[in-house]
Amino acid sequence: MTKFIAIASGKGGTGKTTTAVNLAVAFNDLGKDVILLDANITTPHIALHLGLPEVPTTLHDVMRGRAHITEATYLHPSGLKVIPGGIDDLFDAGERRNELGALLLGLYGKTDLVILDAAAGIGAEAMEAINASDETIIVTNSDLSSLSDALRTIRVAEEAGSVVPGIIVNKASKNNMDLSLEDIQSILGKRIIAAIPEDLKIRKSLSLGHPVVYTYPSSSSAKEFRKLAKLLNDEE
Repeated sequence: MTKFIAIASGKGGTGKTTTAVNLAVAFNDLGKDVILLDANITTPHIALHLGLPEVPTTLHDVMRGRAHITEATYLHPSGLKVIPGGIDDLFDAGERRNELGALLLGLYGKTDLVILDAAAGIGAEAMEAINASDETIIVTNSDLSSLSDALRTIRVAEEAGSVVPGIIVNKASKNNMDLSLEDIQSILGKRIIAAIPEDLKIRKSLSLGHPVVYTYPSSSSAKEFRKLAKLLNDEE
C-alpha cells in the first residue's frame, strides 16, 4: 500500500522544501522505497535542491499528457527517486490536461511512500497536493505570523480529510525562537514532531546540490531529520 504525505506550510520561506527533500532521503535510508514529487507546480524547487541537471521529462510534461508519471522519475545519488518539475517551464494552470490527484494514481502500488512538496500557502495549488495526500505535515517557524498561517493550513488540511500527524518547527535555535516549543504546541493544538535547528550545513549542502542528510550526515540538522523519519516510520 502506498502512502502519500504532503509537506505544507502556510507561507513561503519556512524551509518546507528543505524539509521535504531531507525527510525523503531519511526515509530512504531506513529502507523505504520513496518517491519525492515536486507538487509546487508554478515555482518548483526540488531540482535546484538536488542539483538535478535538465531532464528530458518533468511533471509538467506529465500534466500536459505527454508522458506517464513513471517516465518522469529519476534516481538521485542518495538512492532517492525524484519526480521534478520543469525549472524553466513557465507552466500555466490553463495548460493542464490532467490534475495531480489523478496522476498520482499511476504511482499507487509502485512505491512505499510518496512525499509531495506542496506549494506554500493554502491556495488552489497547495490544496491540490493536500487533497491528494493521506497525511499533511506542516512546517512552520516560531514567529507569530508563521504560526497564524500554520494554524489555517492545519484547519484546511483536516477539512480536506488529510490527517495532520504533527508540526515541524524549522530554523529552531535558542537565539532565534520567538516562542517556546511548548507555546507553539499549545497555539497550534498539534504535537511538535521535530525541531530542526538553524544549521549552516544546510546552506552548504544546498550549494552542493545535495540534501544535508546525504552530504553532512553527522550535522545537527541531519540527525533531527533522521530522528523524525524513524519516529514516523515506527508509528506507521
